[in-house]
Amino acid sequence: MFDYVAEAESVIKQLGKTDQGIIALNTNQLRKIFSAITDVKNKVTVEVAKNKDRVKTISPELQMEIRFLKTLFRYQAGREIEENNKKYNAINAVDDFIEKANLIPLLEDINGDIEKFNEYCKYVEALVAFHKYYSAVSTRKKKNNYTNQNYNKRGSK
Repeated sequence: MFDYVAEAESVIKQLGKTDQGIIALNTNQLRKIFSAITDVKNKVTVEVAKNKDRVKTISPELQMEIRFLKTLFRYQAGREIEENNKKYNAINAVDDFIEKANLIPLLEDINGDIEKFNEYCKYVEALVAFHKYYSAVSTRKKKNNYTNQNYNKRGSK
């Protein structure tokens, strides 16, 4: 069984950081990915609820929507690559996230299996939760370091 909680925490800890030590992947970038997955998850949930015990696999139409998520991931990474071309030595945070989280191989492994899809959704939810936590922690550390530096400068006069 895939321990998606431990994997999600590990992935977020490995993500690229800015020069200030803050996770480079911002919340808006992650939200677009999570929102698309949630939309498909809601459709799968409705399909399962309508068919109750008769559904063993996800319908071919929804399987295509799940596979289509790959295009969304690549589009988001491509948008950032275009933005980064305007900057020098910028981190491609979206591509870094997609690769380290194995979002595409795990997505391709679903193959209509409802349980695998639900596990994938929980994994992405865990990624979002750990991103929120570690982003807040790294931002707090940066602010505390800045405050301590100012305090030390004032105190040494």
